[in-house]
Amino acid sequence: MWMSRFKRFVTVGLAIFVVLFSVQLLKGHGLPTAARFAVIWAAASAAVFIATGMFYARQGIHCPVCNDPEKPPSVGGAESTR
Repeated sequence: MWMSRFKRFVTVGLAIFVVLFSVQLLKGHGLPTAARFAVIWAAASAAVFIATGMFYARQGIHCPVCNDPEKPPSVGGAESTR
Protein backbone atom coordinates (compact mmCIF):
# COMPACT_ATOMS: atom_id res chain seq x y z
CA MET A 1 0.00 0.00 0.00
CA TRP A 2 2.75 2.46 0.90
CA MET A 3 4.54 1.69 -2.37
CA SER A 4 1.55 2.76 -4.46
CA ARG A 5 1.32 5.97 -2.42
CA PHE A 6 5.02 6.57 -2.93
CA LYS A 7 4.67 6.01 -6.70
CA ARG A 8 1.75 8.40 -6.80
CA PHE A 9 3.69 10.98 -4.73
CA VAL A 10 6.62 10.79 -7.16
CA THR A 11 4.37 10.91 -10.24
CA VAL A 12 2.33 13.87 -8.99
CA GLY A 13 5.44 15.61 -7.67
CA LEU A 14 7.30 15.28 -10.97
CA ALA A 15 4.35 16.55 -12.98
CA ILE A 16 3.95 19.57 -10.72
CA PHE A 17 7.73 20.15 -10.71
CA VAL A 18 7.89 20.25 -14.51
CA VAL A 19 5.05 22.75 -14.74
CA LEU A 20 6.34 25.04 -11.98
CA PHE A 21 9.95 24.86 -13.16
CA SER A 22 8.92 25.76 -16.72
CA VAL A 23 6.80 28.67 -15.56
CA GLN A 24 9.59 30.04 -13.40
CA LEU A 25 12.05 29.84 -16.29
CA LEU A 26 9.57 31.59 -18.59
CA LYS A 27 9.24 34.35 -15.99
CA GLY A 28 12.99 34.92 -16.27
CA HIS A 29 14.24 33.38 -13.02
CA GLY A 30 17.58 31.57 -12.96
CA LEU A 31 17.94 27.78 -12.91
CA PRO A 32 18.77 27.42 -9.19
CA THR A 33 15.95 29.72 -8.12
CA ALA A 34 13.43 28.04 -10.43
CA ALA A 35 14.50 24.56 -9.29
CA ARG A 36 14.33 25.47 -5.59
CA PHE A 37 10.88 27.00 -5.99
CA ALA A 38 9.60 24.03 -8.01
CA VAL A 39 10.96 21.38 -5.62
CA ILE A 40 9.48 23.03 -2.54
CA TRP A 41 6.03 23.61 -4.02
CA ALA A 42 5.89 20.28 -5.84
CA ALA A 43 6.66 18.40 -2.63
CA ALA A 44 4.08 20.39 -0.67
CA SER A 45 1.40 19.97 -3.34
CA ALA A 46 2.01 16.25 -3.74
CA ALA A 47 1.91 15.77 0.04
CA VAL A 48 -1.46 17.52 0.26
CA PHE A 49 -2.79 15.44 -2.66
CA ILE A 50 -1.70 12.16 -1.03
CA ALA A 51 -2.97 13.19 2.42
CA THR A 52 -6.36 14.12 0.96
CA GLY A 53 -6.59 10.75 -0.78
CA MET A 54 -5.74 8.95 2.45
CA PHE A 55 -8.32 10.98 4.37
CA TYR A 56 -11.02 10.21 1.80
CA ALA A 57 -10.12 6.51 1.85
CA ARG A 58 -10.41 6.36 5.64
CA GLN A 59 -13.74 8.18 5.59
CA GLY A 60 -15.08 5.94 2.82
CA ILE A 61 -15.63 8.87 0.46
CA HIS A 62 -15.36 8.06 -3.26
CA CYS A 63 -12.87 10.30 -5.04
CA PRO A 64 -12.31 9.52 -8.74
CA VAL A 65 -9.15 11.66 -8.85
CA CYS A 66 -7.64 10.18 -5.68
CA ASN A 67 -8.43 6.50 -6.26
CA ASP A 68 -6.08 4.10 -7.98
CA PRO A 69 -7.00 3.81 -11.67
CA GLU A 70 -6.77 0.01 -11.56
CA LYS A 71 -9.21 -0.28 -8.65
CA PRO A 72 -12.93 -0.04 -9.46
CA PRO A 73 -14.85 2.44 -7.30
CA SER A 74 -16.59 0.93 -4.31
CA VAL A 75 -20.37 0.74 -4.24
CA GLY A 76 -21.96 2.98 -1.65
CA GLY A 77 -20.38 5.93 0.07
CA ALA A 78 -21.56 9.52 0.08
CA GLU A 79 -22.97 9.49 -3.47
CA SER A 80 -25.40 6.61 -2.93
CA THR A 81 -27.53 8.36 -0.26
CA ARG A 82 -30.02 10.17 -2.46
